Amino acid sequence: MTQFADEVLREYSLYVDVSDVNFFHSKLDISATGNEQDLVVLPCHLGERVCDQCSVDALDESFLIYMVIMEEFGVRIPFTAFGMDVLKFLNVASSQIRPNRWAFIRGFEILCKALHLEPSVGVFFHFYGLRMFTRISISAHPGNKLFPPYASNFKKEWRDSFARIQGAPECSTASVLVEGKPKFPLRWTYAPLAVMGYDFNRMTPYERCMVCFLEKCGPP
Repeated sequence: MTQFADEVLREYSLYVDVSDVNFFHSKLDISATGNEQDLVVLPCHLGERVCDQCSVDALDESFLIYMVIMEEFGVRIPFTAFGMDVLKFLNVASSQIRPNRWAFIRGFEILCKALHLEPSVGVFFHFYGLRMFTRISISAHPGNKLFPPYASNFKKEWRDSFARIQGAPECSTASVLVEGKPKFPLRWTYAPLAVMGYDFNRMTPYERCMVCFLEKCGPP
């Protein structure tokens, strides 16, 4: 794990008590299904780090997530199809992306919804890329910005504010699994995909038209 940032290796979760995670869940709706009973928020083990590769059962759908991305950006579980596609394309767990970089993902979704467009990975990575550092950093390509970045200084510390989430046992809709396989990486990976752009020729006709439309509507 030497390739992970020191700040990640030094931070342990504050959510190690059932009462703490229950309080968090009681004050915030986090289920995308509209039924909070579909999800279970679990405390972390004492001394657990967000990048730890714990041994899990093949059908274990639990994963660690920073609470702030749900509080600040309205991310809900299960993630949207677009959100899961981004994580799968990049080969990263949700917590490998810095919370303020989740703002780009959510902002793109909200923009597309407002314009009645279907968000896609190809179009998103035409405007944004992933740089390979010890921390995953999504940023706009030079001169190709759709909206300004979210402020990097949150009102409260977020690095130790992560907990474990999974679908409730009685929930018929799996949060992260399809036919027993994860829809995106559930644990931190050692081989994220560096993305410097997306081949325009690989896009569908709809995606090409969408790129042209957004480039005309984007900021000057």
